[in-house]
Amino acid sequence: MGKQYRSVLSASPKALRAIATELFLEQAAIAVLVNSPERLAPDDVNANVKHIDSLKSTRELSDLISKLRHAVAEMRRNFGVRASRSELLGMIGWLERNTKHPQACYMPMGMISELLSHYDSLDFPPHARIAIDYLGIGRDYPGGFETRLLEASLFEDMCALFNLCKDAEAQIPSNLSIGSIARKVAAKRHAALKRATLSAAFYFIEGFMNCLAVDFVHKSGDSITDKDRAMLTEWDATKNRYRPVSTRDKLIQYPRIILRLQFPPLDENNCPELAYIVTVAKDFRDAIVHASASFDRLQGYPRKENLFGALGQHDVEVVVDNSISLVRRISDVVYGKNRNWLKNRGENGYFPEAVFE
Repeated sequence: MGKQYRSVLSASPKALRAIATELFLEQAAIAVLVNSPERLAPDDVNANVKHIDSLKSTRELSDLISKLRHAVAEMRRNFGVRASRSELLGMIGWLERNTKHPQACYMPMGMISELLSHYDSLDFPPHARIAIDYLGIGRDYPGGFETRLLEASLFEDMCALFNLCKDAEAQIPSNLSIGSIARKVAAKRHAALKRATLSAAFYFIEGFMNCLAVDFVHKSGDSITDKDRAMLTEWDATKNRYRPVSTRDKLIQYPRIILRLQFPPLDENNCPELAYIVTVAKDFRDAIVHASASFDRLQGYPRKENLFGALGQHDVEVVVDNSISLVRRISDVVYGKNRNWLKNRGENGYFPEAVFE
C-alpha cells in the first residue's frame, strides 16, 4: 500500500472531507475554465460539496479522494493547467463576483493563458476575450464557448451601418418633390446614417490600433522604453495622467514601435490609404465630431459646416473602403498575415452576411 494512501486512511473523517472538497472544487474550477461539457453550475457544485460533507466512512472518503486526485491530474495534463489550486479557486471566486445571471464572463485571452494552455492553439491575441460559462447556462452551445474581438465588433458596426446607409439612399423617393415630407424624412435618415457610418470607420481604425498597442505592451513587459510605453498606453506615468495620441501618430508610430524599427514602415508617402484617412477622411470626421458653424480663420468660410452638409454616399464608400484597406496593410506589416474577419464589400456594394458570423 502506498505511503500517500496509508496517510489518507489514517486521517480523520473531517480532514478527509476537507481534502476531498478541495480536490472536487479544483476539478470543478478546471471544468469551468475550459468550458467542459461536464462543467457544473454553482448550485450543482454546492450540492456536491454538501454531499461530501455528509460522508462519514473513512474508506468511502479515501476512495473518493483517490478518484479525484486521478481526475484532477489527468485534467491538468490534458488542458495544460499552469495555475496552482489556490489560483484556480481564486479565479472562480473572481468569476462569481463578476458574472451576472444569465450571462457568461468574457475573460482576456492573455489573462486565462496564464492559468492554462488549453486555448493557445486558437492563436488569438492577448486582448481577445473568451466566454467562460461560470453559471453553466450554455453547455449546449456549439463549441462550448464564444470569442470576442473588440476591433472585429467595431468593424461589424461599421459594416452594419454602411448597409443601412446604402438601403436608406435607395429608399429616398425620387418621384416625389424635394419639399415633400416623405422625401425629407428619407433624405435626413440617409444623411444621419452617412455621418454615423463615417464616424464608425474611424472608431474601427482607432480601435484596431489601440488593440495592437495593448497586445504589444502585454507581450513585451519591461522591454519597451518609458517613452514608447507612454505613447502605446496614452498614459504619462510621471504626471499620472492621460496623454492622448492622435490617430495619425498611432497609424504611423505604433507599427514602428511594435516592429522595433528606426523609421515607420507606413506613412503618407508609401501608403495612399493612410494619406487619405488622415487628410480627406479626417476633415469629414472632424466636421462631424467637432461640428462648428464658425468661419475658418484661414479660409474665410464655415468650412466644417460645409463639409458636414456636403458628405455624400460616394465619400462614405471611399472612406469605408480605405479604412479596410489600411487596416489590412497594417495587419500584414505587423502580423505578417491578415485577419480572417476583415472582409470587403460584395459585388452588389453591400457587406455580406459572412461579416456578421
